[in-house]
Amino acid sequence: MLSARRLMAAQIALVTAATLVDRPGGGSDAAPCLHSGPCPTASLATALAGLDVNERRGDPADLDAVAAYRWEEGVYVTLAAYPLVPRDRVGFRIQLTAFDSDHDVDRLNSTPTRLSGRFPLRLKGWRAMTTHNDDVDWDRWPVADYLRENYREVHPSDAAVIAHHSAFYRRFRPGAIARSVEFGAGPNLYPLILASAVSRGIDAVEAGAGNVAYLQDQICHRLDASWLPFHALCRRLNPDVPATLAGALAHVNVVHADVRTLPAGSYQLASMHFVAEGATEDFAEFADFCRTFVRTVEPGGHLVAAFMENMPTYRIGPASRWPGCPVSPATVTDVFTPVTRDLDVTRIDADPTLPDYGDSGMVLLTGVAEAV
Repeated sequence: MLSARRLMAAQIALVTAATLVDRPGGGSDAAPCLHSGPCPTASLATALAGLDVNERRGDPADLDAVAAYRWEEGVYVTLAAYPLVPRDRVGFRIQLTAFDSDHDVDRLNSTPTRLSGRFPLRLKGWRAMTTHNDDVDWDRWPVADYLRENYREVHPSDAAVIAHHSAFYRRFRPGAIARSVEFGAGPNLYPLILASAVSRGIDAVEAGAGNVAYLQDQICHRLDASWLPFHALCRRLNPDVPATLAGALAHVNVVHADVRTLPAGSYQLASMHFVAEGATEDFAEFADFCRTFVRTVEPGGHLVAAFMENMPTYRIGPASRWPGCPVSPATVTDVFTPVTRDLDVTRIDADPTLPDYGDSGMVLLTGVAEAV
């Protein structure tokens, strides 16, 4: 395989490029590899002959592409290609070192999920330890850490999402939507503010007890001043947003429930922000969440959503770890195309002012629901 040749050349170059470190008073320290004996000619010839056989008889296309994909993801793997190994053992090997951080391991664990979206992977003799939505205690969601990391100021990505969604909501006259839903509301208030321009009633449906308590406290008792700039931006981009933050939230009804239990066809408009891809590591379950999101509106109902792009399992705060399902504009389009019309999917780049969750940006969607 040509890629294997390049890999061998890179390894040889790495060894022979080892540096000499000067000692005080003269002399030098050399890496041990510089003092080891030369590789036997017969061994090199055997390796090169094996590569020649593999190039003629092997099936390198997918393995080359897999290796290149993982390299682009920042993951170095050792390839095991036919005929160097039996066909049913073709694959790659991953090794960890003491220098790999928890963040490195999280990124490593996320790449097979993204890989499976592009290449057929075979599980042999073991089961993947995939976290599903029901495996997670959502009542433990770290509300304070999440807000501190993401919503104490208007970040550039927030402004981009708000601008995109404001253009969507400006299509409707004020009060045109009798009832809308925020699908998995979390503690994020700006989607509710945006919807207030057109919705006479907004159900903020959320399963996590901490998020529900925060929403109820904000709507019924006090409002964090950090949401005022969000409201100001929403109103500037869509003057139909009520003049005060309290007024924008006045028609919000907080519903403590699992979004999967919502009756089909209950709403005219559904909004979802960073939910389906942040609720599971399983792509099939992600797709089910998306279809459930579409089913909540009546046929012909309107949809607006935002997803983290290529976000792996992620951390919030100092310790908590949460499931992530990496998705792209292409995968979002594939999931929604069969169940929508007038679908528009776009993306924005990663926001350097936000914590590094391993994502590559955000995917934004609007569409109209078909019968599911």
